[in-house]
Amino acid sequence: MTPSLRLAWAVLDQALADLERARRAVRSRRDPTLAEIEGWFRGGPRWWPFTFEAICMHVRLDPSAVRRALRITDAPPAERRPPSPVAYLERRYRRA
Repeated sequence: MTPSLRLAWAVLDQALADLERARRAVRSRRDPTLAEIEGWFRGGPRWWPFTFEAICMHVRLDPSAVRRALRITDAPPAERRPPSPVAYLERRYRRA
């Protein structure tokens, strides 16, 4: 397995673990990260290297089939729409 393929599988594996953890957290309390994680699975440009679509293409998985298996719809309801990637990165890397 090539290093880029191992990296793609590792990113997908981490995203699945994050999704499972966020779904468990939502049952006990309201967790806004679930919408962000589900938003990542909903897509993004295929030309961006670490979007769900690009990773699926790299590891030869059908993105729609994975979404169906995870019970993630293609379009989020308007009230649960995740923030933009820029807002996410700004919040994540905000300097203290």
